[in-house]
Amino acid sequence: MSLLKIEQVTSTDSPKWHCCMEIYRDSFPDWEREPEDAITQRVQQGQYLLLAAIDIQAQVVGFYILDSVAEFNCVMFTFLAVTKSERGKGYGILLCQDAINRFKNESEIEWLLIEAGERQAVFYSKLGFNKLDLDYKVPKFGEAGSVMMHLMAISAHKDICGVQGNVLTQIIKRMFINDYQLSEHDNRLNEQLALIPEQVKLMD
Repeated sequence: MSLLKIEQVTSTDSPKWHCCMEIYRDSFPDWEREPEDAITQRVQQGQYLLLAAIDIQAQVVGFYILDSVAEFNCVMFTFLAVTKSERGKGYGILLCQDAINRFKNESEIEWLLIEAGERQAVFYSKLGFNKLDLDYKVPKFGEAGSVMMHLMAISAHKDICGVQGNVLTQIIKRMFINDYQLSEHDNRLNEQLALIPEQVKLMD
């Protein structure tokens, strides 16, 4: 493995940015991709933090995004991807560990959350994430329908065993409306909110 560093990419006109977007397009299906202009705008506004993995040849080999939900003391860890030719070399683990370390250094943030499919959930659980005991469906970007996923979390406090339902309700509502750009009257939002109990347990 020849990783040199993980660095923030702030210029949305830079070669590193374009490399990240190429990896993004190549790694996620259409329904799972947030519009790139929305990502660009949110990086420029400081809502999204984009971190790129740079190898010793100064090539971008992967990236991830942190989405700050500061009003609810939460950060969403999203769109972790490694270029196809470099997969299996441990870059994904290093990127995930970097995200976790950044989260742990934010004293005001209580939760690091990620949405994960079945295979990805196994990967994230090995790095410290726990599944939330919640039936969870992710809306498809730009089309009807949803996909069953796991909502996973790391708490800033080791003795925490769950998330208060009213807090998670606000986080999911914000995500579905702001990030997935659903109407507040969309059935996918209302059906998901109806499934949230008073306390959502972290599963072992």
